[in-house]
Amino acid sequence: MQKKQIGSWTIELDEAATKAAYAALPLEIGCTCHTCRNFMKAAPSLPDDVFRFFAYLGVDPLKPSEIYENYFEGGIVHYGGFYHLVGNYISGDDAWQPVTKNVSHQNITPMHKVTENFEIGFTREVSVVPGVFPEPGLQMEVSFTLPWVLDEPYDDAPQPIIPTNIKSKDDGSNTAMGFFLVLCFGTVLGSIAGLLTGEVGLWLAFGIGVGLCGGVVAGIVIQAKNKVKIRPITPAETPWLEDFLVLAIFVPEGAEAPSAEVIWEPRISIYIKDFGQPDDVCFVAVKGEKIIGAAWSRILSDPNKKGYGNIDDHTPELAISVLPEYRSKGIGGKLLTALHDALKAREYARISLSVQKENPAFRLYERMGYKIIDENDEDYIMVKELNQT
Repeated sequence: MQKKQIGSWTIELDEAATKAAYAALPLEIGCTCHTCRNFMKAAPSLPDDVFRFFAYLGVDPLKPSEIYENYFEGGIVHYGGFYHLVGNYISGDDAWQPVTKNVSHQNITPMHKVTENFEIGFTREVSVVPGVFPEPGLQMEVSFTLPWVLDEPYDDAPQPIIPTNIKSKDDGSNTAMGFFLVLCFGTVLGSIAGLLTGEVGLWLAFGIGVGLCGGVVAGIVIQAKNKVKIRPITPAETPWLEDFLVLAIFVPEGAEAPSAEVIWEPRISIYIKDFGQPDDVCFVAVKGEKIIGAAWSRILSDPNKKGYGNIDDHTPELAISVLPEYRSKGIGGKLLTALHDALKAREYARISLSVQKENPAFRLYERMGYKIIDENDEDYIMVKELNQT
């Protein structure tokens, strides 16, 4: 193996074995969701510097082990994912910093810029390795952007899939499994075929979930679903916010979920009470005639009833929730994008939120442009500047 210095990382790399593993992988990503199809169509136009960097490692950039959408904004898809290499992690700050035993968030600071819009980092954790890779395994995280190039509009694109034949770090076996990283409420996914890919955590109080579809895989089972539409809520639908507020309440690991009556406590009920005021904005995700998710904001500046994420008297605060059976499908991201656009149209400068530190959605907020402006022992207060892309 050859020792290489990449950014702040020192790694050992078997370039020949890595190149051979990628040669054995199919070109097609084992997924037909809109995110992956757009990647396959747009990725060949990545800058030459990206292709040269990947060639230096023996990696094919068109064959990620996993690729997923963080969010979509202004015709640009903000992607995340990872690739595998044959090698060892020697030194450097891990690209993923632990928050709790089972939850990490991306350590943005040490990420190495290959180009302005393509960053990489290495992590000590290795997961869902395609079966063609020999040991030892090394995982390279990526964060980058690509334009939306599919013919169909983004909002009309199909929903994600269940990939199969992914190798787990737990027992090394190939198995059919549903690979969805759930960044929402208290859901922990076990595997479909009897293995657990890792506990992924609980939803935040007033946060977001986004779906990840698998990367390079041998086979897929496509779940055909009706299109999900994002639209403003109607006055008659506002009572549904009670249910979505219950689902948005963060439940720490090992804790018992509170009674639904908790939302009528004064500090919580302010997020929905008398909803429909001039500053209130809400979008819902609808499948057929069923509301499956909601994202809303309102200004909670009453001195006696301020929201958990309140920063001043004129900044709206976020709340968002998706029904459990519809999580991990990118719906939360679409809701947020619609809400951001509506607030910008109303000339709001920013939006705030409160998120518990151990919540896995924290890393997504970072990637979407939310910045920490304050914190206490348990929570971060975060703000997104709406005039920034």
